[in-house]
Amino acid sequence: MVFDVFLGLMGDSPLTPAGRVQRAGVDYRRLVGRRPLPDQKVEVRLLIEVYQRGVLVDQIEEGSWLGLWTARRFTGC
Repeated sequence: MVFDVFLGLMGDSPLTPAGRVQRAGVDYRRLVGRRPLPDQKVEVRLLIEVYQRGVLVDQIEEGSWLGLWTARRFTGC
């Protein structure tokens, strides 16, 4: 996959709230964080927290690594 991403998003960021959905008495909260890695790569963390009646009942965490290739780097210009 290829994405056109604002380069400012490649910086370091702790887990930060990034959305919330409430359905049938269940509250789903999404948090996203990232940290730069060597060689123009970034580790991205996604955490979903599931609350019922205000009590945390489940967490789902996923990590991904992204690479940055600019048009200049890709074409060798």
